Amino acid sequence: GDAVTAAVLAATGTTQARIGVFVNVFTRAPSTLAMTASSLARLAPGRVQIVLGVGSPLFAERWNGIPYTRLADRLRDTLRFLRLALAGERIREPFPTIPGRGFALAAPPEVPPELLVAATGPRALALAAEEADGVALNWVGVGDLGRVEPLPSDPARITLVVPICPTDDPAEADRTMRPIVTTYLTVPGYASQQRRFGRSDALAPMWAAADAGDRDGARAALPASVIADLVVTGTPAE
Repeated sequence: GDAVTAAVLAATGTTQARIGVFVNVFTRAPSTLAMTASSLARLAPGRVQIVLGVGSPLFAERWNGIPYTRLADRLRDTLRFLRLALAGERIREPFPTIPGRGFALAAPPEVPPELLVAATGPRALALAAEEADGVALNWVGVGDLGRVEPLPSDPARITLVVPICPTDDPAEADRTMRPIVTTYLTVPGYASQQRRFGRSDALAPMWAAADAGDRDGARAALPASVIADLVVTGTPAE
């Protein structure tokens, strides 16, 4: 599903909820991102977070034929492009990875949305801490946060994405979450992050199967303990 469509429904269907929408800096052009962010900010003033991420080679190269290079530079340039555009300024000079110029929003939002960075590696984490309004961390367990650095000094600028699977059937939770967790943890950025968290030995069989093209084998090799570390499961009451 498309994240922006879901965010529009959330913006128009709520009055108080904060809405964070993850967008890819490779598959969405900077001007498109600026228009999207501006439109969402007008729908839900003061409640929108635009979370910029680089995705994976699957999204950019394999599905869309977009060169997947200079990831940290593209992330930085897109953040700076959006800062200027959402403040009502015209983009007068090209950025290293964004050669265009001249774009400006016709009606920038009165309340610009917060700009966060979805980060796994050191350079993206530093960008989030130094220039963005915050950082969004994904697939981070309770015991992992202390291994993530650098982080913003203000804890309010740290957003954790916590997958939740509400069910009283452990087998259903496993069937639901195992393919999702496997898919994400085999992405290079998330794999490197899990290695820094000390899960190299536990996830080595899964990565080996994925590298061999054995998707079912990779799912089967994912330890249940890792799912328990990263996903909240249980009954709705729990």
